[in-house]
Amino acid sequence: MFCSVSQRDWICSLVSTMYRFLIPLWIMCSFSGCAVLSIGKVPSNNRNWCLEHRLMPYTTFHDVSIEIQNVRDFRHCSEKHVEPRYLNRTIRLADINRADLFVCYPGSDRSLFAHTMLSFGSACGDDYICISVEARREEGEDFGLINAVTGELELIYVVATERDMVDLRTQIREETLYRYPIKATPDQVRGLLTGLLEHANDLHRCPEFYRLLENNCTSNLLDHTGSEAVRPASKHWIGTFPGYSDVILRRLGLIEASQPIMCQRCRCEINPIAATCRFRADYSRCLRRNECGCSCSTSHP
Repeated sequence: MFCSVSQRDWICSLVSTMYRFLIPLWIMCSFSGCAVLSIGKVPSNNRNWCLEHRLMPYTTFHDVSIEIQNVRDFRHCSEKHVEPRYLNRTIRLADINRADLFVCYPGSDRSLFAHTMLSFGSACGDDYICISVEARREEGEDFGLINAVTGELELIYVVATERDMVDLRTQIREETLYRYPIKATPDQVRGLLTGLLEHANDLHRCPEFYRLLENNCTSNLLDHTGSEAVRPASKHWIGTFPGYSDVILRRLGLIEASQPIMCQRCRCEINPIAATCRFRADYSRCLRRNECGCSCSTSHP
């Protein structure tokens, strides 16, 4: 038995309403659950942290430069075999004039959820630093859906070299990693960097819980953009479902949108080139060679 036109219209309306309201309802219910489950818990910096989250960065700000302590520069042979090392970096603010967004997907399949990071440097330089907002894990503790939603994990800003961060995710964890240059002025880039580093300093005094749907990697990066182009509604959706952050940022004009999205993703995937750059002294410059060799015959919105 076929539906009449009015019945089909009603069904379409129902599906549209469910799509528009059930997802936000699910998110609100998740927030409520977090609040109930985390009552009485107090965030702390004094725990037996895992190796990669053991030290927090701290930045001293000067008129024309910044000094960052505890810039992570690990060498990764495997998840369990790591050569730990930290650097202290002094950076002239005038040398920072571009930022790149990294979007990381576990495995090769794209999904709603992803990890995002920002990297800062100069167009011709090789001293990029990467900022990754993560759930700070204790020794022997794993990142999981339950502890990420219920406030079992603290928040940490990891400031690291690109070699450390990109090599870990592409070569060791075998995540799929995309790099998108951000369309911003040098002053906007420097403002974004200093805002993130100031928040990283604040965490020394006022630790926070990581929240998968509210206080996560992407929402923290967006909070410091200062761009009127990123409207509150866009921040909400990107922060909750960062797997589609490239699509939304294209529409907002914050990353390049002159070619089909599938072609852009192919060109911006850096896994193949990251494998060839592992032991290069000019690691960041090597990553920015456009050697994807992708055929752009597929067009998708």
